[in-house]
Amino acid sequence: MKYVPIGILLSLFALLVSSCSFQNNSKTGSSLLIDLSNPKENLPISSFIDDIETIKFEVPEPYFFGIITKVLFTDSTFFVVDKKQGYVYRFRQDGTFLNQVGSKGEAPGEYRALHRFFLGKQSVFISDIGMRKIHCYTHSGGYIQTISATHTSVYDDIIALPNGKFLCHDIQGRKGESKIWLMNEKGEEEKTLIYHDAPIHIAAQIGVQ
Repeated sequence: MKYVPIGILLSLFALLVSSCSFQNNSKTGSSLLIDLSNPKENLPISSFIDDIETIKFEVPEPYFFGIITKVLFTDSTFFVVDKKQGYVYRFRQDGTFLNQVGSKGEAPGEYRALHRFFLGKQSVFISDIGMRKIHCYTHSGGYIQTISATHTSVYDDIIALPNGKFLCHDIQGRKGESKIWLMNEKGEEEKTLIYHDAPIHIAAQIGVQ
């Protein structure tokens, strides 16, 4: 059995939720097919990556890196998440520092603790799960708005959907209570898409064994 990381699963669910109309209008395309029914011990990177480029991220004083836990990217920039310090930095494709996104604090638009950072269609988000808030910023770090979720809305992972809603994954310790669910634009739980006991059960839903 092969286990699929939850980030990949959330992305697949996002495509299923938001791309029905696209599938109806699209007749051609290209994709990479990986056969998991006959696994190999080694999968050379060259089998699916043509070129590798090294980019050095440089931060000016007084900024510095603690521990980088995630790097997200758009067509023109990189977002680097420093989970140890609780900061997000944006860079050009050549590694040039552009700006910090958001800041820690108690003022409007500030977050107490960085739980998750994720990209939206035209903006970026920082979730502060302890305060049950999702802060929305421009790519250049300007504050847009804060979405206040209910205290019953708990999630371990979250991504933004093209329609403005959010796809959430909640891992509960009790059997049958872990779930993937939909949050609306107001921070309210809209509906549960699937309950599961373990990641392999989700994988089975998309045909991965």
